[in-house]
Amino acid sequence: MTLAYEKDLGQVLKTFRVSWYRSPIDNPTLTQLCESNDLKGAIQALGHFGLFVALGTLAVVFYYQQQWWLFVLALWLQGLVGSNFGHAVHELLHGTV
Repeated sequence: MTLAYEKDLGQVLKTFRVSWYRSPIDNPTLTQLCESNDLKGAIQALGHFGLFVALGTLAVVFYYQQQWWLFVLALWLQGLVGSNFGHAVHELLHGTV
């Protein structure tokens, strides 16, 4: 049974067009923004890892001090930071890093 709002995928692909937004930026600026920079990449990666380690250290300190609300907060924040480690690997697979 097909529903009224279901359409054949082939028909949808023929008629559907995405209206992408194009940022008004000139080519030299875009080229400059897209250039790879190992120093900036290292600063970003080490800063991200340092934040992860610092929040983990805070979580351990709060655990031993039995400050449970601060422990939960630090652990939650560390989880938020740690959940973003996979994005760099994703971009590496594209060859954009």
